[in-house]
Amino acid sequence: AKREQGSPQYTTDSAATQRELVAALERAVAAEDAETAISAALDSLGLPEPSVCDTALPVEMVTVPDDVIQGCRDDLDCCLCFQLLYRPTTLACGHMLCTPCLTRTLDHAFDREPVCPMCRHKLGPYLTELNREARRRAPTNRYSHGGQLVAETLTLTAFIASRLSEEHHGRAAEVAESEASEHHDGREIPLFICSVAMPGVECPLHVFEPRYRLMMRRCLESGHARFGMALGGDNMEYGTILDINHFEQLPDGRSLVKTVGSSRFRIVSLSERDGYSVASVEMFEDTKEEGSDDNADPDGDDAYLERVARYLSSVAGDRLGEQPRNPRHLPFFVAAVCMDQQEHYALCYGEDTRTSHRERARRVRHRIAQLLPEETIAAHLGDGDTGGNSGECKLL
Repeated sequence: AKREQGSPQYTTDSAATQRELVAALERAVAAEDAETAISAALDSLGLPEPSVCDTALPVEMVTVPDDVIQGCRDDLDCCLCFQLLYRPTTLACGHMLCTPCLTRTLDHAFDREPVCPMCRHKLGPYLTELNREARRRAPTNRYSHGGQLVAETLTLTAFIASRLSEEHHGRAAEVAESEASEHHDGREIPLFICSVAMPGVECPLHVFEPRYRLMMRRCLESGHARFGMALGGDNMEYGTILDINHFEQLPDGRSLVKTVGSSRFRIVSLSERDGYSVASVEMFEDTKEEGSDDNADPDGDDAYLERVARYLSSVAGDRLGEQPRNPRHLPFFVAAVCMDQQEHYALCYGEDTRTSHRERARRVRHRIAQLLPEETIAAHLGDGDTGGNSGECKLL
């Protein structure tokens, strides 16, 4: 920080001295009394105490001729993307990258330790500290992640925005477009290719692949805390939107993500962005049942499934997640226990069940009745009501 503020005391000719200084300062930062430790580190290297103030000079007070700026324009390029630095961040080794470029580098810390692209300085400890700090902030920010905490070199950002304003605005628009998680008013969404997700059913995820780390970070940072999930292979015609309820950052860059299904969609077209799939989608909903209103339950299927859901929740505890409040999600919630993945797909996207709540409820009731005697449910819940219109114990 002192070197950035222009103190001549921190301009060293010896690379060895620079490495010693960095190592000493890293030890100092880890100390409880950092100020005293830094002073001791400087004394051990024979360097004087800093005489500049901790606040950088405002950009408007720094006069740099235009020809000088143009002469050193190449020095303001990111060493990774080779474009004008955008939200520059300074690594411990002294090299600068765009903040999005650095977070992309850290996203790939899966099978190898991240390093500075210029000098190969190891960034593993830096990644761990960012992610630990994100975990500490999680109680007050459910979407806290390490990428949010990368320190931006604000003085240089202000200088570039002031003296290279046109190019800076162009870079800002370019980065905003590339880092957005959704496009075209939500009709183009990122896809997590994994399994069948169902509306109203919780779907916890362990995210470790670099491409999905990037996708999750973009979903959180762009304000759209959601993405699509679809089953891979030949069943890539439909999928379900998953809303992110909680994001838990792990120290090594992996994450535990709590999601719940909401709406379903049909995939119109598929493409790829930075390693993960992106789909243009059309949302669809249930159609109105002929001859009945939306709240009708002529066969008592909804009431029956509500009792089954309460029974399953009381037996399984938190393992099934929260019971959905929307009656139209009850068939999916119960099906998560009594059906396999192929049946889940047919229930969500099948020709007869895709837009018919009544048909889904009938199918799930029929299946659960084969597996779970009504007497067991009634005994556990402490009543004899079957949930049908007549109150009798009558199963399909």
